[in-house]
Amino acid sequence: MNNKNKENRKQTERGQEITQELKQLVVWRLKAIPSDLKISIGGNQFSQKEALVHVKNEDEVGNEIAEIQIQFLRDLTSGKIYQNE
Repeated sequence: MNNKNKENRKQTERGQEITQELKQLVVWRLKAIPSDLKISIGGNQFSQKEALVHVKNEDEVGNEIAEIQIQFLRDLTSGKIYQNE
């Protein structure tokens, strides 16, 4: 892995790597949800705008939101999300 790829990756508290590309995908997903929808994380609710700020700032809440969104997308693309039907 070259230095540029290392700089574009960030490891979360759970050890999941989030590349800038994945982070951008999460930002696009959050922008696509209705602005009046609330996201609940750890007993707290966040508006779309608040969630975007946290993800862009890469703080603890933002990383949690990103991990959840990335895991959902991975489960969706692998078909895992449909296996219990």
